[in-house]
Amino acid sequence: SDLGQTLCRTVRGMMYYRRALKLQAFLDMANEDEILGGYKVLTAQMEEEKKSQRSIHAQIEAVTDMKFTYVATCQNYGNQKRSGDRRATDILNLMVNNPSLRVAYVDDVEERDEGKVHKVYYSVLVKAVDNLDQEIYRI
Repeated sequence: SDLGQTLCRTVRGMMYYRRALKLQAFLDMANEDEILGGYKVLTAQMEEEKKSQRSIHAQIEAVTDMKFTYVATCQNYGNQKRSGDRRATDILNLMVNNPSLRVAYVDDVEERDEGKVHKVYYSVLVKAVDNLDQEIYRI
């Protein structure tokens, strides 16, 4: 859909800012030899060291995560997810491909109170974890 394409392009554009922050963190942390070797060469060599807390790659990721999170509002995401709509899957894929992306949406839940059924609305924030959406908070 046109709205899905717009969302995807907007998120992709905002993620360039995250890449710029990663490059800035690299330039701030790296020594002269690492800078001369280049950012891409260093990160490629450190693929196996990603898990290490002391690797420069892990430090760069930590600094970038502290400085950048992007929140997009997809108000119907909860309804789309419940109904199995492919747009919910597309939004989840967008979160999986962009770990700094969070999605906020309005969730309506029917609750019973003294035999009466009424709708309660929650504001929910989710992120992607292990190819699933994980709720960060619900208020």
